[in-house]
Amino acid sequence: MTLRLILVRHGLSSFNCERRIQGRNDSSTLTQEGKTQANKTGQALSSLQVDAIYSSPLKRASETTHNLISELKTKIKPTFSQGLLEVDLGKWSGLKVDEIKENFPQEYLTWKKSPEGFVLKRENGDEFKPIQELMAQAKNFLNQTI
Repeated sequence: MTLRLILVRHGLSSFNCERRIQGRNDSSTLTQEGKTQANKTGQALSSLQVDAIYSSPLKRASETTHNLISELKTKIKPTFSQGLLEVDLGKWSGLKVDEIKENFPQEYLTWKKSPEGFVLKRENGDEFKPIQELMAQAKNFLNQTI
């Protein structure tokens, strides 16, 4: 049997509209347009057989998931997993893009041009590479789920 994965990004969020970095910040919620996008995505997928639904537990993702499911007309309950959290952008989360460009110009250029080499510091001072961590997280999620 062939496995088909359908990846859906959350709908338009308040932070998207404000040009804020979301990361793992859970202050962002879906806008009305984002809810409509999720509903339309559910409608577009409604003819497919869906055996499982997984989602990040962040509000914007879980709202998208619930709106999408309402259009699928399925009894499947979503599984919310930390393995699907968005990229950890540490102190950048919640900041506006213009603030990051102004306060972290070199880091921002690296983020845009070579995100795999981008490095941030955690509050405890430890350095980490957000994209490399995200890729390892995604791989672990898939290995545990499939």
